[in-house]
Amino acid sequence: MEKNLETWEADVASDLVWGPLDEDGERREVEIFYVRLENERGERFRSKGFEEKVAAYRFRGLVEAALAKGASPRGSAKWSAHYPRYASAAYSSYEELCWEKKVAESESFSR
Repeated sequence: MEKNLETWEADVASDLVWGPLDEDGERREVEIFYVRLENERGERFRSKGFEEKVAAYRFRGLVEAALAKGASPRGSAKWSAHYPRYASAAYSSYEELCWEKKVAESESFSR
């Protein structure tokens, strides 16, 4: 992580995803846990997924210690950008970019 001038808050979140095929050839939903970082603008980053909640909480402790020393998720290969918090400043920017992309795509189809 690079040097941080922003304030980041870490929490543990989860998603339901399709797991691997079982012996009957079926997929079951499994819950994965990850650490999510959010700044005051509503920008979010997420870590890799963990199968166990306790592992995600352990990792959050390490992340909080790194953040306290000035680390940032920006530019780090260990963090991926995540959807911004709804109705935040980051969400407004994200929404505008999505709209611009949609308009550009529709213009390219109409030519």
